[in-house]
Amino acid sequence: MFYDPLGKVCLLFDPRTPDRMWSYSVKEKKWTDNKVNGPEYPEGRHLGYFDEERNVFVVNSGTRTWVYRHKKAGK
Repeated sequence: MFYDPLGKVCLLFDPRTPDRMWSYSVKEKKWTDNKVNGPEYPEGRHLGYFDEERNVFVVNSGTRTWVYRHKKAGK
């Protein structure tokens, strides 16, 4: 789980459901199930982090890198 300062939510990724990214708003005290569009999540061992400069959640699996950019509701 990592904090997205632009979206003001915590992002949670579960490899068991790679087509979903969960976001949690502390302000609203609410979880949201977000559909992930794009390439499939890489298999294997993972390293994840949030890149604030590029505003993306990053997962690296050796030779493959996967990114997710959270969009605020209404955008």
